[in-house]
Amino acid sequence: ASATVKKVAIPNATMGLDLSDGTLELDVDAKGLDATGPVVLAGIPGHLAWRENFSKGQSFRSRYFLRAPEVTEEQRKVLGLDGVPFVAPFTAGPVGAEVVATFMDGGKAEIDAKVDLTAATMELPGLGWKKPEGNAGSAEVLVRLDRRHVAAVPRFAVRAGDLDAAGAVSFADGLARRVDFSRLKYLRTDGEGSLSIRPDKAGLDVVFKGAAFDAEPVLARDEDAKAGRRKDDADKPPAMTVALDARTLWVSGKGGLANAHVQMSRDAQEWRRIDIKGGLGGGKTFAALVQQQPGAQRRPFTVTSDDAGAAMRAFDIYDDLMGGKLSIEGHIDDSRKEQPYEGMIKVSDYHVRNAPVLARLLTVAALTGILDVLQGEGVSFSSLEAPFTMTDGLVAVRDVRAWGTALGITAKGQIDMDNSRIAMEGTVVPAYALNSVLGN
Repeated sequence: ASATVKKVAIPNATMGLDLSDGTLELDVDAKGLDATGPVVLAGIPGHLAWRENFSKGQSFRSRYFLRAPEVTEEQRKVLGLDGVPFVAPFTAGPVGAEVVATFMDGGKAEIDAKVDLTAATMELPGLGWKKPEGNAGSAEVLVRLDRRHVAAVPRFAVRAGDLDAAGAVSFADGLARRVDFSRLKYLRTDGEGSLSIRPDKAGLDVVFKGAAFDAEPVLARDEDAKAGRRKDDADKPPAMTVALDARTLWVSGKGGLANAHVQMSRDAQEWRRIDIKGGLGGGKTFAALVQQQPGAQRRPFTVTSDDAGAAMRAFDIYDDLMGGKLSIEGHIDDSRKEQPYEGMIKVSDYHVRNAPVLARLLTVAALTGILDVLQGEGVSFSSLEAPFTMTDGLVAVRDVRAWGTALGITAKGQIDMDNSRIAMEGTVVPAYALNSVLGN
């Protein structure tokens, strides 16, 4: 028998959601029911194709195919998609969806969805990746239910811009407990990993390994920080641990660390331990450590490298220093609201070559012989010591001393990291003048 039924309304039609305003073409026989037409499911307009099997021994009891051209963020919450990655800032704005929901006997069900992400904005917070509204994007996901609770997501895939991710999600008691990424590519990141969610939202445990990880956006100060806006506790990342192994760890737009190993941990307030080790080429190494003792108001840090020049180029700090041994020791003062970094930079046995600012000083001072060396093999220095304080992107240095066989330099001033500006004053003394004074 066939019929057209208008203004169809079915409370708790599927997964506890109400169906209303339906105009359905029905075809019914002894084996089952087929219904197609426009409907509104949980407030979401769409087109429904519904198959209901009456006879036993079928592979499924009910199957719904729903095509919805627009599902807003609020509507996604009604559907139970009220967590990561279905809500802002991960996914904001409307999405289009084609959903096949299949229900079997015994409370088992599967939901296979294809999502059009073109109209949505997307973001990986803190990782530097964004998709603006209007750029093409799509996602596919298979969800398995057990008595209306999500039991597993055996597969998902997202492609949007240069983001290409795939994996699976494990659940316990209807809550996501672990996300495994079999593929994760975006910006310069290429690898695989997992994100484990602790019970009671107590934090995250992140693992990554692969060919490359782009840490430049993580290390860079965001626009809020540059504008002096501090994060509220609600905006801070949760407690978490991070374990990362990458053949290339990109730390700037220019360079990175080879065969990098990173271990990090934080509570709800701050990163309490950061341990980074990696290579700089030619067998040279780089290491950084932040480690706070329980209850302490300071977080001591150290940075070391047996090639200071390579380390500075990797982090895009300074291009003209060659070689040298780097040592930085200091602390982050958590007892002060601005949480300044205070410490001492030491570099020994290095060369400075083709440095434009130093070349200008030597030209003004008519030190042409030293200028020739600078533009050639470089001016050698035996030591540099620079006490510093860094607060909100502004580095203040004082009592800076650098000396070598050709030059001695003292300086003080400020370096604006956010705006790439330097204001320094000091003294340049050629070694022959110092030797003459000492000789007389």
